[in-house]
Order: sequence, then structure tokens, then C-alpha cells
Amino acid sequence: MQDEEQKCLNRAVSLLSRVSYSKKRLNDKLRGKFAQSTIDATIKELEELGLYSETKEIGVWLRYYQGGKKSRREIEYALLQKGFPKSLILEQLESLDEQRDEEVLKILVEQLKNRNNLNDEKIFMRLLRKGFASNSIKKIIRELSSEDSELY
Repeated sequence: MQDEEQKCLNRAVSLLSRVSYSKKRLNDKLRGKFAQSTIDATIKELEELGLYSETKEIGVWLRYYQGGKKSRREIEYALLQKGFPKSLILEQLESLDEQRDEEVLKILVEQLKNRNNLNDEKIFMRLLRKGFASNSIKKIIRELSSEDSELY
């Protein structure tokens, strides 16, 4: 039995060294090869040793998604899809800077106006579907429209 626990621990460490996993996903990866009791003991041991923390894993994914052009809602949905608990996700999302959302929104509005030559209503609807707040979208569109009108 001790040998199986060691194999499970080695496999878990190997998996975690490549990709950040939620407990659920890690459990799913190990389930085919090891007994559930062995998996539970392995995850508990990893947490006790400080080698695994779901909060840290969420942080890794947050940093990854922050580099892109995703809204908070898109990030939340992506993390839920990875199997992280909603309570931990919401806790970690609180740390995201609201200024960052506005900066991303501004970049997206400018890109949509310049590249696709879309009107404000179509831009608004596209960004609303991406999960941005309607009042934030309206604010940024108004700001950019007033900047454009000042140029002429």
C-alpha cells in the first residue's frame, strides 16, 4: 500500500509540475490509476507539505488571464470550467484591479472601431456578450467618442 501511495504522490507532483490543476481536475487525472482513498491522502499530503494550494493555483491562472483581453466574467467562467470552487474564484477576483478592466475595455473598443469599423451599438453588444458591465462599456465608448470629436 505504501508503494501505491508513493507512486500516486510522484504522479501528482509530475502533473503539477507541468500545469496548474484544481483539486477536481487533479483527482480526475489520478482516478484511473489509483484508489480514491490513496488520491485523497496524496492531495492532503501535498497540501500539508505546501506543494499544493488551490488558492495559489487560481492565482497562477489569474495572472495568465490578466495578460489577455478577458472580462472578469470570462475569467470566472474559465476558472469554473477548470473545476475550481466558485467561492475561491470570487475571493481571488476581488484582488483584480478595476482599473485593469477599464484599460482592457478601452483597448477593445479602440480595436473594434479601427479594425472592424463598427458603430457604437454593435461594439456595445459585442463587449456586453464578452461579459463586460454595460455601464463601463457606455462610459468608455462615450470617452472615446468625445476624444474623436475633439480631433475634428
